[in-house]
Amino acid sequence: MSVARTVVIGGGIAGLAAAHRCAERGDDVTVVESAPTVGGKLTSHVVDGLTLDAGAESLLARRPEGLDVIAAAGRAGDLVHPAVSGAGLWLDELVALPRQQLLGIPSNASDPDLRAVLGDAALNRLAREPALGEPLPDDMSVAALVGGQLGDAVVDLLVEPLLGGVYAGRADEISIEAALPGLLAEVSRAGSLVGAAAAMRSRSVDGPVFASVVGGLGSLPSSLARANGVRVLTDTTAIGVDGVRGEWSVRLDEAETIVADQLIVAVPGFAAAPLLSSVAPAASAAAAGLDYATVALVTAVFDADSVTAPLQGTGFLVPPSTGRVTKAATFVSRKWEWVGRAAAGREVLRFSVGRQGDRRGLDLDDTDLTRVVLDEVSDVLGLRDAPGASAVTRWVRSLPQYRVGHSDRVARVRRSLPAGIAVAGAAWDGVGIPACIASGWNAADRVAAEDGDG
Repeated sequence: MSVARTVVIGGGIAGLAAAHRCAERGDDVTVVESAPTVGGKLTSHVVDGLTLDAGAESLLARRPEGLDVIAAAGRAGDLVHPAVSGAGLWLDELVALPRQQLLGIPSNASDPDLRAVLGDAALNRLAREPALGEPLPDDMSVAALVGGQLGDAVVDLLVEPLLGGVYAGRADEISIEAALPGLLAEVSRAGSLVGAAAAMRSRSVDGPVFASVVGGLGSLPSSLARANGVRVLTDTTAIGVDGVRGEWSVRLDEAETIVADQLIVAVPGFAAAPLLSSVAPAASAAAAGLDYATVALVTAVFDADSVTAPLQGTGFLVPPSTGRVTKAATFVSRKWEWVGRAAAGREVLRFSVGRQGDRRGLDLDDTDLTRVVLDEVSDVLGLRDAPGASAVTRWVRSLPQYRVGHSDRVARVRRSLPAGIAVAGAAWDGVGIPACIASGWNAADRVAAEDGDG
């Protein structure tokens, strides 16, 4: 048996952020991670001799948390922003994704880019947004709000592809309050969804939207872990938690037990549920009830002259209404200058597959999935030859689905947790990297405050 002031179960970015926060205040911290390395969905792989992100490849730079962690990890000098901007939508052809939007919700009904996406009839419907009738509920689905106010075409052609990229989710299932906190209240104030989207966009911080580090975000977790000054146990699985406040016993798969004053559980809901079952049964049940979507990423490296279409912007999104298996493409070697330099005469392209309720492609083996995706995008990208190398990364049950009422469920979970235990991560507070970092920080602050109450 060993003793630690704080144990963090889960070495993803939320867990590492929590550990760093605890270490900053002088805690003795142990991180328990079942995988061989820390990072979770922030990881790298080598394709055609290039070290590339195998998970998330950018973070939102208009929130401070991600930039703060890059600095805390000693990587401020490696901070980079996309070399190009703008993205496309693949309809019958590639058109520009309107920039004046909030998760696909137009913030300017007169945006000239809308016509190429929506067409005249849907654009006219958007311009005739009805006045609010009954007071809005505390929460509703994204589709119910956007479709009711702006029309189904806005949902199908703008909102769905962006939700697919962020959550691998469906607009008729995802909670608007979880996806865009505060939007419902803003709609009630503005009396208009377009006006509310414009108001929220106007409050966003100026500057680049996205950021990464040279070497890719997959290199960030190990840098943060080294900067933490914490004990990290990899290839080690937490299999149970028992005890009472101030003496939590974390049982490990090697028949070892760690006793901790404070415990932070920063793993997916399906992994958190059995850990919490004896000490927080209500939280365990809520964690077990979370649905997750599975996605796959196909990375392909081509000789530059094998891609004959002009690669403009960072890539494109694909509305599910088109019926295509591919849901997004990223022009990696154009988006990130450091990748372009390393690729030297090659184009690195990455494609995303998989949405909630749509497993087409996910049940194929790697070879067939790569073939299906490349056949699908061949004409729009002008592919003349097969890639020199490719790789498939599968993220099984990786993206939590925030159903209507998610925020209230999370609040109830946290109220049900005993003092000295906190939960953190994408299961609860958002799938973006800054949101996960903030979740980890808040969990660390919560257990410290509860300890002070004792």
